Amino acid sequence: MNAADRARLHALPKLDLHLHLDGSLRVATARDLARACGQPLPTEDLAELRRHLQVQPDCRSLPEFLAVFDFFMPLLRTPAAIERLAYELCEDCAREHVVYFETRFAPHLVATDGFTPHDAVAAALHGLAQGNRAFGTDSRLILCCCRHLPQHSLAVAKLAAAFRDRGVVGIDLACDEREPAAPHRAAFAHAEQHAVHRTVHAGEAGPPTLIREALDLLHAERIGHAVALQHDRELYAQVRDEGIVLELNLTSNLQTCAVPSLATHPCPHYHRDGLRITLNTDDPGVSGITLTGEYALAADAYGFTDRDFHALTATAVDAAFLDDSERRTLRARIDRAWPAA
Repeated sequence: MNAADRARLHALPKLDLHLHLDGSLRVATARDLARACGQPLPTEDLAELRRHLQVQPDCRSLPEFLAVFDFFMPLLRTPAAIERLAYELCEDCAREHVVYFETRFAPHLVATDGFTPHDAVAAALHGLAQGNRAFGTDSRLILCCCRHLPQHSLAVAKLAAAFRDRGVVGIDLACDEREPAAPHRAAFAHAEQHAVHRTVHAGEAGPPTLIREALDLLHAERIGHAVALQHDRELYAQVRDEGIVLELNLTSNLQTCAVPSLATHPCPHYHRDGLRITLNTDDPGVSGITLTGEYALAADAYGFTDRDFHALTATAVDAAFLDDSERRTLRARIDRAWPAA
């Protein structure tokens, strides 16, 4: 993609529905937070520090990808850190003309004895509210349950319900797919009973059965990644026919080796076959990417045009965890801005 086309894509309004709050940490912010809490760093040089905070080319699996988080998660265990992280994410999204995004994090992973999961959610919402006002973005929060921490999942669902009218719109199931989904069933049932939306990481590193579990056991409305869906034709047809929205993430799937190359990613086939897909960043700080860059990848690798990107963006609007009035307003903004071709 040439510079002019990339600049045009950059300027058009976009949505990001699969965006991890902790995975959006800036390198300079990590250094500031480490200094504030007295945590030693391997280096003060930002270029060198980036090697510790971003996935390296020799990453070979999802567990290796997730291990990067172990380095900086201790820096995020204060209200000030979470507020700053959320505020700066709004600024970064505004710079990319991401006019609406849903960011997610696991409150129990940043909680301490003096900083509860409730405090963490409140801090994230406060940072988002400040950032939205400062940068003109619109955002919502999704709370993650962790596959390896089923003992916390019902509490996550209850937190989501408690904050439902204050900016929390959904729950998610994330982390290592080698851990089962069934222990989280009660949490997702509680969310559904309290009108909290549901999305699930499934079929990123694991088999398509994980996607079926997400739909049948957890009643997921959207599926994150879903790379493995291509290997189950019956499930493929079900997802297409039921209009389940897939939150696709090109670069992170390469980095976790969910696919060996962009050429083998199922994204263009899903789109061609009429599945409802969206393009997202996943962990832009950890991956060192932007949403414009992900669109450019799709244009270069798959020949996606303005018409394709408009369709994907419209799908994201339809799939956003918003009420009908908010969705109509957002859809009108998207339709006005994107070329009709």
